[in-house]
Amino acid sequence: MRNKFLLVLTVLVAGCSSSGSSDQGPVHFTGDSPTVETVNGVVISQALLDAYVRGHKVNLAEPDAREKALKDLADYVLLSEEAKRAQYDTGAQFQADVEVTRLQAVATATAAQIQKATPLSDEILKAEYDQQVKRAGKSTYGFTQMLFADEADALGASGDIVSGKPFSEVFDNWKKKAKQAKAYTQVRLSQLPPAVGDAVKDLKPGESTKVPIKSEFGWHLINLTTITPFVPTSFDTVKEAVRRTILEQALAQRVKTLREQAQIIVVGGGTSSERTAAPPPAPAAATPVAPALAVPEAEKKS
Repeated sequence: MRNKFLLVLTVLVAGCSSSGSSDQGPVHFTGDSPTVETVNGVVISQALLDAYVRGHKVNLAEPDAREKALKDLADYVLLSEEAKRAQYDTGAQFQADVEVTRLQAVATATAAQIQKATPLSDEILKAEYDQQVKRAGKSTYGFTQMLFADEADALGASGDIVSGKPFSEVFDNWKKKAKQAKAYTQVRLSQLPPAVGDAVKDLKPGESTKVPIKSEFGWHLINLTTITPFVPTSFDTVKEAVRRTILEQALAQRVKTLREQAQIIVVGGGTSSERTAAPPPAPAAATPVAPALAVPEAEKKS
C-alpha cells in the first residue's frame, strides 16, 4: 500500500500548493487520446494507461494485465478524491510528500528523455565493446586479499610473509584485523585500483606481495593463485548491456555538467564546490563483458 500511496501522490500533485488545495480535478493531463475509462466522471485516457504500462513494465499480453492497470488507475483517482474530501491535501507534510514525489517523477522522465536523445548506432556500440574488451586485457586473475585500514597492521602481516610463513597461515592470523579478507576469482586488472593491478600483474601463481600496496581504500596484501585466459562475452550477447552503460554514462555526465553550472548552497554549510569530496566508489570496470569487482565492499571471509 505504501508504493500505491506514493503513486497516488503524483496524481495529486498539481492539485496541491503551499496555499492549500486546488479546485482542479485529480487528473491534470489526458493527452489527445481516446478515453479508456471514467471514474466519477474523471477521464482516464489511453495516454495515461500507456504511461502506467511503461512505468510498471506491464505486459498487456498477459491475462488480466489491462484490467489490473485500469483498476490501479481508478484507485489513484478515488484516493485523490478522498484526499480532497477529507482535506488531507491541505496538510504541510502531505504537500511536502507530494512535492518530493513530483520532483522525482519529473527528474526520472527528464533522465529518460536525455537518454532517448543520445544517438547510438550499432557501430558506436561495437566500438565501445571493442574498447572494453581491450581494457579488460587477455587474462583474469584469482587471488586472496587482505585489506587493512591501518598501515601498522599491514606491515605486521607483510613482515610475517617476508619471514617465510605461508600466506594461508598469515591470512588466518591477521584476517580479524583486516577490514576485508576475501578470495577472488576471474578478476581483470582493469577492475582493480591501478597500484594493486600493477602489483598483481607482476606476480606468479603462488607468490605474494612483500610490502603493503597503498590505494584509496587502504593497504592491500595479495596472494596470487591463478592466471587464466579471459574470453569476453560475444558482442551480440551484451549489445544491450553496452547500450545501457553508454546511456548511463551520458546521463551521469549531463547531470555532472548541470551541477557544475549550478549554484547549490547548503544552508549552514558552503556551496557544493566547497564541501569535502566524498571518497571514490569501489573500483569496478564499466564494461559488461565480465563481472565487476567491488573490492572494499565485499564481505569478509570467515
